[in-house]
Amino acid sequence: MDGTERIRTTLERAAAVVARRPAVGQGTATTKAVLGRGLECEVSEGPFRFTVGMSEKYGGTDSAPNPGIYGRGALASCLVLGIAMWAARMEVPLDAPARLVARGKDPRA
Repeated sequence: MDGTERIRTTLERAAAVVARRPAVGQGTATTKAVLGRGLECEVSEGPFRFTVGMSEKYGGTDSAPNPGIYGRGALASCLVLGIAMWAARMEVPLDAPARLVARGKDPRA
């Protein structure tokens, strides 16, 4: 079974389970953010950990990506992975890698 077929099969199985028992698809995720030195914090959820920091222009040290980078990355990757998942589920081949590039900032917001 290739990667696309495995993805399709897994998604179809998960959809069938949730259709029969909706409570299976419900839950709570717990993400922890702990302030470190200056404007840096350690974020963790389950086995995953990453550091978030602020740039020097906001009083940080540029020690890690800022929250905006992670936020835009989360949104962009969610969309790209969603496209890939639906393509696999609908058996639509992706001839080129799905990609999304977005840029927009306004510090007044």
